[in-house]
Amino acid sequence: MRALGDLRLILLRVPAAELRRRLESRAGHFFDPRLLVSQLEAFDPPAIDEEILEIDATGPAGDVLARLQAAASA
Repeated sequence: MRALGDLRLILLRVPAAELRRRLESRAGHFFDPRLLVSQLEAFDPPAIDEEILEIDATGPAGDVLARLQAAASA
């Protein structure tokens, strides 16, 4: 994995339905869930030649962190 010093680029992958569920479960959150579709449409994913660490970010935060730590140390 290419890195800039100790910097690594990480992409957390989460299905749109899960993002919506998370947003809607947060009472008083500043981000209106109705904006999710436009935000996902505007997202510019990394190019195929960009070296990034992609992590499945579904599930509990502790599980995501464990996947991230395992991938980063590989």
